Amino acid sequence: MFIIITRPVPLQIQALNRLLYRVPPTHHQAINSIRQDSERILAGYKGELRVDHFVQETHFKLPYFYFPNVELQVSKFRFVQIDSLIITPSYICIFEVKNMRGVLRFHENPYQLVQIVDGEKRIYECPQSQIIRAVSSLKYWLQNNKYEIPIYYKIVMPNTNTFIKKRPKKVQLLFNKEISIFLEQLNSLPHKLNVEEFRLLCNQLKSQIKPYNTFPLCQKYNLQTENLIPGMICTCGASIEYSSRRSQCCSNCKAPKQVILEQTMLDWFQLFKPTITNKECRGFLQIEDKFTISRLFKKMNLTPIGNTRSRVHHYDYNQPLFKK
Repeated sequence: MFIIITRPVPLQIQALNRLLYRVPPTHHQAINSIRQDSERILAGYKGELRVDHFVQETHFKLPYFYFPNVELQVSKFRFVQIDSLIITPSYICIFEVKNMRGVLRFHENPYQLVQIVDGEKRIYECPQSQIIRAVSSLKYWLQNNKYEIPIYYKIVMPNTNTFIKKRPKKVQLLFNKEISIFLEQLNSLPHKLNVEEFRLLCNQLKSQIKPYNTFPLCQKYNLQTENLIPGMICTCGASIEYSSRRSQCCSNCKAPKQVILEQTMLDWFQLFKPTITNKECRGFLQIEDKFTISRLFKKMNLTPIGNTRSRVHHYDYNQPLFKK
């Protein structure tokens, strides 16, 4: 059994680009921060895709399950993120991927990662502490579910233009082309799980894994709803004034009204907050008729809370926003 789950494009990338459409040009600091985060997340995603490639080129002699981009709830209050998780009957392997260029220095006590790129010094949370926490959390989950299997872990650097000036002391580094060598060495380990136990472990993990949710985004950049540009904004970035005409489309790219409306409503939940009222939606879409909004809500996967006058509609980020 060889099962590989395809790594999805991070939803944050599109959401950050949508946020840029709504931030007034006078908010220079927020715009710069949003652009930097978008570039960083895109670079990270590209690095993770390279790691996926080298995992898949590995000659596995035993069944394996490859989970990319994992968020696992290990206890009531503890969630753990894992960039790449490999499960076999003999071992579990965790990769923390850092696609960074320039000069890097890993520090302990406290854990920090310092990057010097284009003459600029940047400080990040250290991947050592991230992966140590992930391993500890996964061990806790495995023990609670009665599995005994060793966990191996590395920090992977996909960018060959990275100079490691100070190496980490607690966790070893790998470059891309070392991944298959490392995994093929692990593949000689004895089995710890039989076929049925392995399948059960994979199915249990799969059922408890969910996409990592970073929404809503505005609070990270200290942006208030009332300070951002409201209204329907097309996927091409053009602003559209709502019309009751079904044939309405974007004058710039000819996208149909329904596509623009769905993207605009997704903006609300990804950028502002997970709830919305009829009044808030009217203000955001710049539509005066409350019955138009009520009909719109009926087309969406929203959970109403409260009575008619104070009703709030809640969105579950794990659901598609609009009903099929």
